[in-house]
Amino acid sequence: MSPRWTLADVRAHAAKHGSAPLGATPPARQKFGNQKVTVDGILFDSKKESAHYLLLKMRERLKEIDRLERQPEFPIYIDTADRGRIQCGVFKADFRYWEQYCGKDTLRVVDVKSPASKTEAYELRKKLVEAIYNIEITEV
Repeated sequence: MSPRWTLADVRAHAAKHGSAPLGATPPARQKFGNQKVTVDGILFDSKKESAHYLLLKMRERLKEIDRLERQPEFPIYIDTADRGRIQCGVFKADFRYWEQYCGKDTLRVVDVKSPASKTEAYELRKKLVEAIYNIEITEV
C-alpha cells in the first residue's frame, strides 16, 4: 500500500510543478473563446472589437464620422393597450455613430460578431431592436 499524501505534500508538489495553489480557481475561459484587450484605457471583449474601435477613431479624426459612442443601449419593449409600455430587456451594441451619406446625416449601429457569438437569442434581440427603432444593425 502506498503512503497517502498530506496537504503539505500536495502544496509542495504544486509549488514544484507550477500548478495553481490548492483551492485556487483556474482563470475563467471566455464564453466564445475571445481574448480581452485594453486600448486607450478601455477594456474590449475581443481583439476584433478593439481593432474596429481604432478604425472608427481614425475615421472620426478624419471627420468622416462624428458622435462616436461605445456600448449604446437600446431598451427592448412592448407597448400594450392596458398596461402601457413593458420593458422586456436591453440590447447593447458595440458602436453607434453618425456619418454623411448621400448628403444627409445617417445613423450607423455596429455590432462586432464572430460566428460563435451569433446565437439565436442575439439574433432575436437584434431583430426586435431593428423593428422597434427602425434601424439597421451592421455586423462586422
